[in-house]
Amino acid sequence: MTTNPQPGDIAAFDWDGGNNYTGGHEHIGIVRSVSGGAGFTTVEGNTGNPNGGSDGVYVKSRSTNSGYDVLFIRVR
Repeated sequence: MTTNPQPGDIAAFDWDGGNNYTGGHEHIGIVRSVSGGAGFTTVEGNTGNPNGGSDGVYVKSRSTNSGYDVLFIRVR
């Protein structure tokens, strides 16, 4: 696990914080790109449309400093 994303990493989100990833407010995505600093984009399923509308699979802009915990799992 790492806190520095690379394309292809699995991003694990803990929306309610605490870095426990077990409280029922967790989510995952796949890192698509990294935009320097804390920004990255993911492909996520079972998620809200960033433009409104129904849930589905979407590309989302995320950040490592947005008030939630995130770590990256690198599969080699």
